[in-house]
Amino acid sequence: MTEADYGHTVARRAIQEDFGLVPSVESFMPLPNIKPVQDHGVVEIMRGCPNGCRFCHAGIYYRPQRIKSKELIFAEIDRLVNEAGYREISLTSLSSADYPDIGGLLEELNQRYHAQNVSFQLPSLKVNSFTLPILEQLSEVRKSGLTFAVETPEEAWQLRLNKEVYAQHLVDIITEAKKRGWNKAKFYFMVGLPFPETDEKTEESVIVDFLLDIQEKTRIQCNVNVGTFIPKPHTPYQWVRQISPDESERKLTYIREHLPRGRFRVSTHDVSTSYLEGLLSRGDKRTSKIIYNAYKKGCRLDAWEDHLRNNLPLWEEAFSEADYDVKAEILRERAKDEELPWDSVSLGPAKNFYLKEWQKNEEETLTPKCAPNCDHRCGICNNKVSCRNKPDDLKNANNSCQTVYKTAQSQNDLISKQTTVHQICNIPVMYRAIFSFTKLSGGEFISHLGQIEMFNRAILKSDLPIIYTSGFNPLPRLEFASTLSLGVKSCDEIASTVLYDPVSEQNFMEKLNKNLVRGIKITRCYIFPVTNQRRRESLSSGLWGNIYEYHFFGEESRRVSDFFASDLAKPFVNDDSLCTFDGFGLKNDELRHFLMGNGRFSAVQHSTPQNSESVPESQSVLTAKLVFKQDRPFRNALEEFFGKKTYEFASIKKLQTLAKPDIIGWTAEMNATYNKTLETAKQTGTGNLYTVNAEYKKQILHPEDLVATQEAIPFFELYKRIASINAELIRQREEKFSPKTTGE
Repeated sequence: MTEADYGHTVARRAIQEDFGLVPSVESFMPLPNIKPVQDHGVVEIMRGCPNGCRFCHAGIYYRPQRIKSKELIFAEIDRLVNEAGYREISLTSLSSADYPDIGGLLEELNQRYHAQNVSFQLPSLKVNSFTLPILEQLSEVRKSGLTFAVETPEEAWQLRLNKEVYAQHLVDIITEAKKRGWNKAKFYFMVGLPFPETDEKTEESVIVDFLLDIQEKTRIQCNVNVGTFIPKPHTPYQWVRQISPDESERKLTYIREHLPRGRFRVSTHDVSTSYLEGLLSRGDKRTSKIIYNAYKKGCRLDAWEDHLRNNLPLWEEAFSEADYDVKAEILRERAKDEELPWDSVSLGPAKNFYLKEWQKNEEETLTPKCAPNCDHRCGICNNKVSCRNKPDDLKNANNSCQTVYKTAQSQNDLISKQTTVHQICNIPVMYRAIFSFTKLSGGEFISHLGQIEMFNRAILKSDLPIIYTSGFNPLPRLEFASTLSLGVKSCDEIASTVLYDPVSEQNFMEKLNKNLVRGIKITRCYIFPVTNQRRRESLSSGLWGNIYEYHFFGEESRRVSDFFASDLAKPFVNDDSLCTFDGFGLKNDELRHFLMGNGRFSAVQHSTPQNSESVPESQSVLTAKLVFKQDRPFRNALEEFFGKKTYEFASIKKLQTLAKPDIIGWTAEMNATYNKTLETAKQTGTGNLYTVNAEYKKQILHPEDLVATQEAIPFFELYKRIASINAELIRQREEKFSPKTTGE
């Protein structure tokens, strides 16, 4: 970079001066049909880290510390919860525990969003910033991960890093966490840091001793991640040597071998990538030629381990073809007065600042946290931008922040709905919603787990009074009658949820459909009151089976009659199979007669020319009414006959989901006679509550007592019968407990 070409010789980092004072750029929030890896909302509550760890490039790059106002944090979370449907929100920054009064912020957030079952989590925390009040707030709704960035447990070496981790404080935190339901914790360490090791005290040995001691005192499951330190530019460690892959592997092997499996789960850095990481970290202008050469050899997508593993030989070739010893250059120590490739880039601090910090590293001396008007100025703060680490620093901006937030509230697009979440706990009357939905136009390619997550997300976004489960991870009370195979279309999937308050069926469908993807649409709904006097039957217990439409492709349709003539079809056409088939023209007269005579196949009469090159659509469609236990076996039999996967010879569409006509559980008739029996026993003194209960329990029809018969009915018909039972039970209860009126 020359002044003649660019007007300056140093490229300087731009800093967002108003971070935390103005709203972030709004994001589009689609509903994913595949669960993302990091499936939670993210709000950056602070930019920059005040701690100044000497190995950390990000700590320099994102300086100075700038906190975000609570008003803006609330506004962003409102959108993530109400527009994106997230129930877990990460409050991110380089050191979230250093946000002023982070415990108070978490408490406010829990109070504000507890009704919507929203939980909050913090990324890996500096141990000494982690407090019991923070732990208490993190466990309010559901348990998030418990992660500690330790780096090294040796206290003298921590001072070199400008970091302190008190072992006893960590033990106290983990002990308390176990009492609150956590059963595992994650720890981050590094090897290869510039420490004065001896034969008796090495990086790997102090890590192992520390972890064994922590585990013995707390008995918590330890997930351990150990990486290899790669020196970074613009840090006090930019001059140090990088350890070789062989050194790294020796240290990591020691850790893996000395931490017992079961109590420890250890993951380590792939040392084969060390040279490449070092090249990208501290390489000079010659690095571009190596990268381009590797690209021409076929290196692609190297951020993925499987691709990188295959591409490493190509990188080795590119290294060997360079006109210098690449590996030696990557690992070597730099002289303090040496001109460095990145000297033409300034992140703010002068080179002299890094030298002073290196000297403090050698002296094992801490540098205080960043603060306004500090006595250890790095060069970042100036008249335009400075450290903002106290709420008072936001006073001048609070008016504008509140204006933004109030405007959003008035527009009703960010305001928190404050839905009251109810968990099932002896609620006398609830409202059950049975609904049918389609999976078409791509919806058939959404997996069952993806479907569950989509409905959970849509429910949270819809503001419906759904009842949630109990426990550490509350979820909407949601169930599906069956699991649809991937790729099978459906016109009638059956699902159910439970409401605390009644809503109109039209409103229920509109709110959910508004928040579901195009391929899934609720087409029918039935909502009715249910009483806790009878146990709610599961959808699966009433499932009889399904009616499908099989569209066979091309010439494969001509072989369907041969399938029904084979032994593979016998389990589905015999008298006790309960399966029926309809609408397919058969060539084999004897088979048609056999199937029609047994009532298992109703053939559509067609006359197909012998030399016809195409099969009429009516002769390529089979309608199959399959009892649930024969559903998958029928498909397997077809695949065995055709020698292909189903999608290669046919497409399938579910036309209807069918239910058994029998009703299980407590009925109104049972309840009426039960109450009379109790009253009689009370008046005569014969019998007691336990014997009466035992007698009536024998009369209840249980799910395991149901056996599928030839009769099958639509699901909505079954649940209208169940609704009438609930209505009568509710009436009987109200009549029993309503105040008696007496005549004068």
